[in-house]
Amino acid sequence: MKKGCNRGLTLVEVMVSFVLIGMAAAGLAAAFSTGLMAIRAMRETSTALQGAQQEIEQQRNRSFGKILSWTYSVPIWGSSSSSFGDGTTVVEYLNEDLVPTSPTPTDRKKVSVSVAWVSGDRRSMRVSLATMIANGWIDRQ
Repeated sequence: MKKGCNRGLTLVEVMVSFVLIGMAAAGLAAAFSTGLMAIRAMRETSTALQGAQQEIEQQRNRSFGKILSWTYSVPIWGSSSSSFGDGTTVVEYLNEDLVPTSPTPTDRKKVSVSVAWVSGDRRSMRVSLATMIANGWIDRQ
């Protein structure tokens, strides 16, 4: 038998291998966790945008005189801290140059809808949409 020709791994080599495998696993776990948080945030934002869009459509379907500012609740699917966001609709009268003239009535209104909520990772979030509605015709912004 030859000297110095022992087969196998030493304890140090095995420990270094375990450390390298552990570091790779920790990196993958962090990437997976970040990806899941991003997916949840996109789902919440999408739900809030859908709620804001529904509110704009409801305002457009009302008669011009009944388009009013108000506050309401929007269900936010996937949010662990709160299942509802706070929706706000603000209506401003606009003149011919599309400059706000509230509270003086005109035949044009700017409808702004905002939805605010606390996300699953405890961040304050907000989405907003706006459109212009005229008495007798629609002009989207």
